[in-house]
Amino acid sequence: MECMFAGRPVLACNSGGPTESVQDGRTGFLRPPTPEAFSAAMATLLDDPALAAKMGRKAHKHARRTFSLETFTSFLEEVMYEMLQ
Repeated sequence: MECMFAGRPVLACNSGGPTESVQDGRTGFLRPPTPEAFSAAMATLLDDPALAAKMGRKAHKHARRTFSLETFTSFLEEVMYEMLQ
């Protein structure tokens, strides 16, 4: 999350929590937990700074839209209203 808010693409394992927050190929890369997979993804970003910057911008927008305090507050309010009904 911190990387996305900082406008950086994320490189994460393709299991668990990251699969819910990282959009593979758009906001970062989800890869198998192997040195080869991670190094290939890192090389892609290092070889193409424009791609890394584009993915970083998309990551920041995605993080703000999906995980901001305002989004969580709105979701919590909806849940509370549903509980009261």
